[in-house]
Amino acid sequence: MQNLISIMLPPLPEPLRKKYRCLSCLTEREDKAIYQGEATETGEKVLIKIARSEEEVRRLANEFQILQAIQDTGDPQAAFFPRALDWLPSSGETLVAALVRSWVEGRSL
Repeated sequence: MQNLISIMLPPLPEPLRKKYRCLSCLTEREDKAIYQGEATETGEKVLIKIARSEEEVRRLANEFQILQAIQDTGDPQAAFFPRALDWLPSSGETLVAALVRSWVEGRSL
């Protein structure tokens, strides 16, 4: 069953494929996608955000910078925020960027 789910989900950008795999699609739009995923080596649940437009790439880069700044403070309260785990900036040829951050369990609103 897991292999069938993996086949149905779009592939991650090449540099992320060996490190992460998609478990489910949380949202998919023309300009962005968000997946629940898993780190292949550790099994840690992650959130994978893919940006496909200039505006979404800017938003994702900003989110990455904010999460990094929070982590870099060393403040114990930083543990309550998701950790930025991986960043794939867009290249000149493709307008696709990806942010991988720790998965935070929560309740649906």
